[in-house]
Amino acid sequence: MLSAVLICASSILTMLSIIGLSELVPESVRVALVVLTAVTLPGLPIASWLCLPRNGIFASVAVALSLASTLLLSQLSNVAGLHHPFAVQLLILGMATVPTVLLANRWRTQPSVLRASPGRSFLVSVRATLGRASGYSIAMLAIALALFVAGVSELDTDRSGATGLIGILGIKYVAGFALLCVVLAVEYSRTVIDKAMLALSNVMLVMYMTMPVAWSDRTAPFSTAYVHRYIADWIVDIGAMPPPVDARISWGGFFSGAAHLMSIGSLNDSAVFVTSASFFFGVLLIFPVYAIALALSGNARTAWLGVTVFVLFNWYQQDYFAPQAVAMQLYATILAVLIWQLRAARLPVLHGRRFAGLTKPWSRLPGLVPRTDARWSLAMEVALVVLIAAMVVSHQLTPLVTIGALLSMSMLGVTRLKLLWLAALLIFVAWFTYGASAYWQGHLGEVLHELGSVRSSLGVGVSNRIAGDPVYSTMQLLRIGAGALLFVMAAVGLYRIRRSKFWLIAAALALQPFMLVVVQSYGGEVVIRCFLYASPVLAPLAAIALRSVLRLGTRGRERRWGITLVTGVLLLILGLWGLTNRGLNTSFEHTDPAELAISEQLAKQVAPGSVAFWGQGTLLGLPRGHDVGAACIEAGRDLAECTAEGDASYLIVTRQDERLLEYRYRVDHDAVARAIELLVSYYAFTPVYSSELVTVLERAGAKPVLLGIPQ
Repeated sequence: MLSAVLICASSILTMLSIIGLSELVPESVRVALVVLTAVTLPGLPIASWLCLPRNGIFASVAVALSLASTLLLSQLSNVAGLHHPFAVQLLILGMATVPTVLLANRWRTQPSVLRASPGRSFLVSVRATLGRASGYSIAMLAIALALFVAGVSELDTDRSGATGLIGILGIKYVAGFALLCVVLAVEYSRTVIDKAMLALSNVMLVMYMTMPVAWSDRTAPFSTAYVHRYIADWIVDIGAMPPPVDARISWGGFFSGAAHLMSIGSLNDSAVFVTSASFFFGVLLIFPVYAIALALSGNARTAWLGVTVFVLFNWYQQDYFAPQAVAMQLYATILAVLIWQLRAARLPVLHGRRFAGLTKPWSRLPGLVPRTDARWSLAMEVALVVLIAAMVVSHQLTPLVTIGALLSMSMLGVTRLKLLWLAALLIFVAWFTYGASAYWQGHLGEVLHELGSVRSSLGVGVSNRIAGDPVYSTMQLLRIGAGALLFVMAAVGLYRIRRSKFWLIAAALALQPFMLVVVQSYGGEVVIRCFLYASPVLAPLAAIALRSVLRLGTRGRERRWGITLVTGVLLLILGLWGLTNRGLNTSFEHTDPAELAISEQLAKQVAPGSVAFWGQGTLLGLPRGHDVGAACIEAGRDLAECTAEGDASYLIVTRQDERLLEYRYRVDHDAVARAIELLVSYYAFTPVYSSELVTVLERAGAKPVLLGIPQ
């Protein structure tokens, strides 16, 4: 029923957009509808047709298949020079209609299927929860929500400094977060858990951890989102893939998908997706993480605790409006499906000692999932290939980790899909050779040079990040400590399941992402990405350890209250630690609306490659520019001299850039001011805009720009 309603609603909006009457529908409704369609069609009816279990797998596959269909079809359409978003959307709706009709026929002929359907079971679960949920927990969640709103409304991100977000959070925000930790502790300590209440509490935890900066500024929490916004808008404007002036365009599935949603919703700017993207992707990732944790532990309480641990340690901030966020969803879903199949199927036992047969597990073939057949297994394999293909055309790094994970599972004999890794490798090679040829033809030497440079990758990813301002460098150690703690807890959890069939593959999946340091530095972010890819397995393993230590669910009122107290304090400490780590770069990553306005005005009036910047330059949204600052400072040269030597016609210096230079490179405000003054007095640059937030200089002879005019 839900699939049919969504298909009808999306069809109506698509037709209104085709005939130019979409303005009859409010923009907020259009945004909500295109986003809802993107995560439900055609995945929802396909997952229902496959009769996937309601243990996180159903929702994970429904969301991932829907996202993959949009990304893959829109990207292939653009690459082929056939930019027809309405035709693509009608194809997606047709793909959703077929299983919906088949489901309707199945329910008509088998009424018992309707009674057991996931949607109906969910509604029954919700009604049961509302009937038995603790009034105290509901009241505390309501108060925590009110305190969140009050705390965000009073948050002044401009005051953030070397300590980041944690130094400016008000008492209301901290009190609300503490109250949320109390609710989580109470719910986890119950003899019988309330899954719906835990789900709601974890959704609120995602909100508390990810959204204070974005909703306070009403802009993206991570300024690189504006580069991605620019590329998506560029596709809509020219009706094709842009020229490969930026490496990300060679893996443009995410941008094609965003442009597709803009077109079918008649949206003028992809900025409507930017502000709340972290909350959106954070909630979606709950499904596969829960499924992985449930498969590894076999316990719902531990599975939800795994979600909580994942959210608390997810300081990597890769869930913003970016290809990585979608690629991570697809990767986690692939892991969730394969690990769930391993739990459900029978695994032949290797004879001999524990390590005696490690040379022959690859020949072992697990059984089928109960109540399925070979055709169902083939359908699931096709679905996973679709996810892999969408990932390959959308992100450079994630397919490599996926291939490693699939190869590990095949070699250890824990999956029936023995050659899925080979299919992923062939798709990756094909796209890298043809679809991303513009990238490797221009960067092949750079790519080959970084292969095997482990010391360089670790130096750029770790050592360079704990240099600079003393306070800021010390705060970076908290991030390193969090990573170490997660590993220690995961190791304890792995020890707890050492006698299960998961122990070896869990260890492999947790460790193999770190092989990326051998491949490349990924702009100094490879270590962060390694932890990101490992976290869907590390967090459930850590939850297994925590549950065993805390003895959650113990009977006895007095003992349970003691456990609740310890759990609440522990969650509060880990939560504040997580907020500190995630918000450490707030001073130079948050976006002031005034900075954004001037940057947008400049970007509209100049060519993409004509602007220089000293810090991040990401507010421009331009995918190409002259990054003068880092290279110049590392060479020990003067910023003004380096800028004048280049061929950039304009220089933009935002307060973001100044703080980045100060905390990362110890270049203070006075040094920046002197460099600007030297450019004006000696190198014939002219100030065209200057405020406390932004300074824009124009080189003599450059095309004049007009900034600061309300638009």
